[in-house]
Amino acid sequence: MKDKFLLPLLAAAAFALGSAGAGWDLPSRERSSKLLPAAWDRSALFDGLTSGWENIYDKAAGSTPLAAEAAGKYSTKLTGRRDEDFNRPLPPPELWNSYRSMMIRSGYPDEALPLSDLARMKPADFDLRPPSFLYGGGYLYPLGAYYSVLSLTRLAHPLPLREALERPDTLGRIYLAGRLLSAAAFAAVCLLVFLIARELQPTAAIYAWAAVMTLPLPGVYAHYLTPHLWSAAWGLTGIYFALCALPDLRRGPLLAAGACLGMATASYWSAANAAVLALAVILSPGRSALKPAALKNLGLAALAGAAVFLLMNPYLPFNLAEAAAELAPGGASAPAATGNTLPTLFLSALPAAAGPAFAFLLPAGCLWGLFSGRPPLRNLSAAVLLLAAPIAFTITPDFPVGVRRFFPWLTAGALCGSLLMDRLTRDLRPALRLAALIAALAPGLGMSLVYTLSFLDGSGDNSAYKRMAARLDSIPPGAVLGLTEFPQPAYYPAFRMDRWRLRLANPETMSALPAADLPEYMLVYYRHKPPLSGILSSRYALDSAFYPRAIAGFSPSTLIGGGNPPAELYRLKKEPR
Repeated sequence: MKDKFLLPLLAAAAFALGSAGAGWDLPSRERSSKLLPAAWDRSALFDGLTSGWENIYDKAAGSTPLAAEAAGKYSTKLTGRRDEDFNRPLPPPELWNSYRSMMIRSGYPDEALPLSDLARMKPADFDLRPPSFLYGGGYLYPLGAYYSVLSLTRLAHPLPLREALERPDTLGRIYLAGRLLSAAAFAAVCLLVFLIARELQPTAAIYAWAAVMTLPLPGVYAHYLTPHLWSAAWGLTGIYFALCALPDLRRGPLLAAGACLGMATASYWSAANAAVLALAVILSPGRSALKPAALKNLGLAALAGAAVFLLMNPYLPFNLAEAAAELAPGGASAPAATGNTLPTLFLSALPAAAGPAFAFLLPAGCLWGLFSGRPPLRNLSAAVLLLAAPIAFTITPDFPVGVRRFFPWLTAGALCGSLLMDRLTRDLRPALRLAALIAALAPGLGMSLVYTLSFLDGSGDNSAYKRMAARLDSIPPGAVLGLTEFPQPAYYPAFRMDRWRLRLANPETMSALPAADLPEYMLVYYRHKPPLSGILSSRYALDSAFYPRAIAGFSPSTLIGGGNPPAELYRLKKEPR
């Protein structure tokens, strides 16, 4: 009876945290109005932007758009130097993609992928092949069904690109609806950790739920329209059903586990780590798991998982080469070149993704679990530790956010750490026990609240990009403004690019420009600041800067993300006479 009230309450609390500030940096009429001069022919511009997008997503080109982009087919990455001329009634050709992106993309660039995939499918013509395979059909097809239901209420309905350019507010609601689905998946992840902990160590269930809810990185991705938390929720459901199948590996729960794990992997490729964790749990009975009846049930569960995977990705077997080419950039890179090591994972990535307390408690809890004497926990802990090595291989020192690909692993590890804390504090007096548990949660909670504040600020007038756009409006027309990336919502605020002479050059080229060619102002994307540090310190002075707010001295890390990235404008120093 308690669950009747407790479980909805826990889900609602996690959803509230995951959805706070969900409206950050979306397409809107306000953003479009900051971009377009009144004199421009909007009809001609929108027609051109639409046809250009059609060319990018032309399936007849023989490759997925992402693979073609990686091969350099589209001018999305800035190379060399470009001086843009606006002495014409429409933007220069090199900036058409920038204008289209500024009007239809959100502040997180990956969110455009699922929406463009859905836009290219034509269910009425039985054409359900997505133009890219990075996000699986296990996410795309339910997402499409979700939007179809919403369209019945007119809250959010699919828009052709041409119409989306004219109605950016409606497009913004489409993004928002997708983000709310991620917030719901975040709530499901927290709830599933509670249920799994209750099976393993009932006294730790609430604490495990609170620990996962306050992990910074999952909370950040609750605000993005991506499959990472969606696939994690299915993966954790598979682990839960694996526990329910014990000790005699009952067929019903095993089939449910297999189907859920198939759905997880069908949604996002690296969610397969959940299958490793579930298999470890399934094999925890030892020899009894190898009895003929148990093996038969296990085989049926594997078939159920494979069937769900293929049902959700029916085009994948016929396009393996394209999918492999697309997935390659998201895979591991050479450890010798990047320093991908276990210390990088545990000393760099996990403190940023899980907070300093659980960066320690995760491995400590798994080591304790190995000797706990309880087979399911022992096997789950061993699987988390064994998976750390291949996961570390994909995490570079400058990319801790890569942990997002392995949310089932991260949350299972945090669960083990929670069980350890529960065990260590069990014999303390209630007040001391509560204080110890809160102290362990406090670092992650503080970090999560800072990121939540950044999303709230990013969805209102306190947005760093909005404030920077107001400062840009005061720059005298005709000045030379330097940019180190093609304008995109993730890199720069929306501003009237036609008011100044634009000098575009990547950081290396900008740093090598002759003194006479240096732009008077330079708008610096934060990730480009390190390679520009020499020229900024010697030739430029900080004109204005807008940063996300901090709590107790902690600011959102640009290596993790957030909804209110910093913005900096520099001005060329005057040469002494």
